[in-house]
Amino acid sequence: MKFVFRSGTREAGTRKPLRLLKRRVLYSGRVVRLEKLKLRAPDGTAVTRELIRHGGSVVVVPLLKGERFVMVIQYRVATNGYLLEFPAGTLEPGETPRRCAFRELAEEIKYRPGRMIYLGKFFPVPGISTELMHLYLGIDLKPADGHPDEDEWLESCVLTRAQLERQIARGRLYDAKSILGYFYYLRYLKQQR
Repeated sequence: MKFVFRSGTREAGTRKPLRLLKRRVLYSGRVVRLEKLKLRAPDGTAVTRELIRHGGSVVVVPLLKGERFVMVIQYRVATNGYLLEFPAGTLEPGETPRRCAFRELAEEIKYRPGRMIYLGKFFPVPGISTELMHLYLGIDLKPADGHPDEDEWLESCVLTRAQLERQIARGRLYDAKSILGYFYYLRYLKQQR
C-alpha cells in the first residue's frame, strides 16, 4: 500500500475522511468547547470521538542579541507545576496570529520585537484538539509596557543557546511548543546561511 501525503490539503493517499453523523456540545467555555462526535468510518462502522474545539494560539521565540532567548517560567494547572517555555497565548476572537504574537510578548516578557518572522504552524495535540499554533521568531527586541493577564503567574528569564540546549538535553525543558520553537529557530538559521 502506497501512502502519499500532500501537506496543506485534505488529501492523504486514498483515505477518505470520516462522515459526521451527530455532534453534541458537552461544555462551552471562554477558551474551549468540548464536543462528543458520532462519525461513520469509510468501512461503515460508527465511532465516537471527543473533541476540544480551540480558536488557535501563537508561540514566539524571542531572541536578544548574542543568541540569548527570553523565556517564561509559568504555572500550568494541567501539570500541577511550573514549566519553562517560550511566551505563548490564545488568539482573541477576530485577532490575527501576528497581532496576538505582538500582544503576548508585551504581556508576558515586556518586549516589543522590531521584526516578527513567521516560522510555521503545527497542531500540538491533533488527537483531541483543533488548536492550531502559529510559530514566530521575534528579533530586535525593545522594552515595552505590558503585564500578564490577571490569572497568569509567570516570570521571565534569559537563557543562552548553550543553556537552552542543556535544559532540553537534561529533560528540564519538556514543553513541546518550546522545543519545537527552538528547532524551527535552528532551521531558520540554516536557511539564512
